[in-house]
Amino acid sequence: MGIGILDDPRTPFPPGTCILTEKLTVGAGLDESELDGFKKDGDVVLQPQPSDSPNDPYNWSERRKYGMAILLIANAITIGGTQGMLHTGMRILAEKYHTTFPNVIRHLTPPRIVSHAFGLSFASAMAAVYGKRVLYVTGVFVIWAEMFAGWFANSLDYYTALSAIGGFASSFEILNGPIMTEMVYVHKRGRIMGLTAIVAVVGGDASQVISGNVISKLGIKYTYLISCCIVALLAALIYLFVWETTYYRKTREVKRKGDLSPGAISENFETDSKSQSDVKPDVKKDISVTQIENLSPISSHPEDFAIPEAKFTWKQQLKVFRGRITKRSLLQAFYQPFPLLLFPSVLFATFVNGAFMTWLQISGLLKFQVLAYPPYNLKPDQLAYINLPGSIINLLTSIFSGLFSDWLIKFLSRRNKGVYEPEFRLLLMLPATIFSTVSFLLLGNAYHYKWSIVRIVACSICMNIAVPFAGNASMTYIYDTQRTTATEAVVASALVKSIFGYFVTSYVPAWFEKAGPLKAFTTLAILNVSFACLTIPVYIFGKRLRGMVARNKFLMKAAIHKED
Repeated sequence: MGIGILDDPRTPFPPGTCILTEKLTVGAGLDESELDGFKKDGDVVLQPQPSDSPNDPYNWSERRKYGMAILLIANAITIGGTQGMLHTGMRILAEKYHTTFPNVIRHLTPPRIVSHAFGLSFASAMAAVYGKRVLYVTGVFVIWAEMFAGWFANSLDYYTALSAIGGFASSFEILNGPIMTEMVYVHKRGRIMGLTAIVAVVGGDASQVISGNVISKLGIKYTYLISCCIVALLAALIYLFVWETTYYRKTREVKRKGDLSPGAISENFETDSKSQSDVKPDVKKDISVTQIENLSPISSHPEDFAIPEAKFTWKQQLKVFRGRITKRSLLQAFYQPFPLLLFPSVLFATFVNGAFMTWLQISGLLKFQVLAYPPYNLKPDQLAYINLPGSIINLLTSIFSGLFSDWLIKFLSRRNKGVYEPEFRLLLMLPATIFSTVSFLLLGNAYHYKWSIVRIVACSICMNIAVPFAGNASMTYIYDTQRTTATEAVVASALVKSIFGYFVTSYVPAWFEKAGPLKAFTTLAILNVSFACLTIPVYIFGKRLRGMVARNKFLMKAAIHKED
């Protein structure tokens, strides 16, 4: 048993389990000589193992990787900002078009969520066949066009159309995570994933500071004009510096002493987005293909290597459309995310991440719904600053949770005979559950008894602390357990999250008015704890579930990228 995680005797190394540190014992089934050919970072074994090509994103310089990561995060913050910039002006729109606050929410938020859901499937399929760069660059230019068109908005239906267009284009931001996992090793993903899981929300909150003041002093139309200029600059930077990360590594067979089987061992230089299903090693022990993928090191024999690839020039990297990069069927790629919801790891992470992100979204909307009306009567420029403390806490907690997550998995791996289990990251759900539940219970009382604004903001901060921990735990769990289908798995998760968001934003504001704060937030607290409790069985039985999936022909067939 690995620190509370039940082992799977039939598949000791199911997808996601890997050797992360050199500290091995007999109990792990290996000795340290097995790691002689592996590439390492200190005593940490690099997972996945990179090829020797200079065009392999894993081999890019740290400056290049983190430069791209910063741009991706900045883009997510900006796009998130464009999606939330009208929140502080919803009362103005309600009064201008003679309707209610909940009705304005229904006009702006659900259409964006629905179009976002359609865009997710489109982005996943197109990225699988044509690469990620073309989708990413196109998406940011469509957002720019939306901001330009916003200057001419003259009706609530016009704003609804803009919201739908923005929702579709912003769906391409789902590629942030897969792009980063194709550059960043497992032991460094926590700090990056922690930020990517929350930056869009932070962007929405931060943009409200700007948009609230702009709306109050100049009007809603000028928020679109200013955003148009900012997105134009960002689009240029994205075009110049965010390169294609989809890279197909070669597969070959080598023989070497010390392998787990005496026969031919297949060593895979595959990208995380390509299947290893055709690799059939000759084994005399009951050992899975996944084990061999995780344990086979890079050959140290010069004769095993082909002629090195020439490094792409900067001009070559700027190419946006490269045609088909795979023979995969576009139709099959479109439906690929849906079967992945049958995978326990994807299903769990989907509900947990979807629930917590929805809690954060609805908490913000209800806060505006309360504070924009008596007895508070806050104006847009005043509402703009309400979420600012939470945004700062969100950002700081994201950084801390990411760094802590990376430290935690290395700490636990060393105490687990050098073996990393993706379930280690699920321990972050403990602080997430505590802080989110406390936030719901406090906010119910705060709104019911009409506490001061300072106390309401303080209660909200508990939710801002919780969500980065939950996002880090759930999203890295998907990336680490679904390496060959990471993009599709994340899209499947985001689709369900969109369904969550649609129903919550469509019905909760009106239900909140009828039921009252105490009943509404107590119900949300109970739902929150119920979703979070799913973590316990997944942590204990997660490895066995992954092993079961690896042995199930139907599920593995669903995860395989078929060629035409």
